[in-house]
Amino acid sequence: MKTPAPFDIESYRKQELAFPSISYAEFEAIDDLNIRKRIASKNKLLQTDTYNRTMTFLRGEKGKKEEVYTVTFRKAPNENPYNVVYGVRNIVKSILELPITQVELDFATDFYKAQADK
Repeated sequence: MKTPAPFDIESYRKQELAFPSISYAEFEAIDDLNIRKRIASKNKLLQTDTYNRTMTFLRGEKGKKEEVYTVTFRKAPNENPYNVVYGVRNIVKSILELPITQVELDFATDFYKAQADK
């Protein structure tokens, strides 16, 4: 009997994180709110905050030359002065690992247009 190939965990993870090929109109037609929530949570553009979505259009020439990112640390609760940082690499990797697709961009555009109309 032939030994089966090992399960491709990395491919499965990517598949779980990938935004499905769905239009906003198809999304709105889904009655199950839990499924809608899961789909929306996979759209990386919807997971950004308002500041990040609008600053591209508001910043001046100097701001277009240089970007600044901030990481906030928290101190350990005891008397030893050290910072607690865990999981930053995994968070950044999960965000940047999958490219943003045109379907994802179109969905986010239609999503925000619909929100503006409400």
